[in-house]
Amino acid sequence: MIHVPGDRRFPGPGVPVIRNVQYYPYRFPNPFAAYLVPKDISVNEEVWLEDLIEDLVGFRGPQGNERLRAAPAVWNGSDFEILFDPRRDADEWVG
Repeated sequence: MIHVPGDRRFPGPGVPVIRNVQYYPYRFPNPFAAYLVPKDISVNEEVWLEDLIEDLVGFRGPQGNERLRAAPAVWNGSDFEILFDPRRDADEWVG
């Protein structure tokens, strides 16, 4: 019997022929993006960014990592500074 494991917690019967591999970071087919910045935004104004351009790890777990989808940020006058540090803020899932 040939078995391709999909869940590392429950390997199942048979002989694994392909090890469970998670690929990260994601590869985007169109590698360009931009945020729409309102004209009246102030320097040091905090905002909530949906659909982040930055590729940050949102959580780590036994089934792999997933990128952060949204986060708070501060406008510094020329760019957004994301208020999220994956090393400190990313969730660690167990089990």
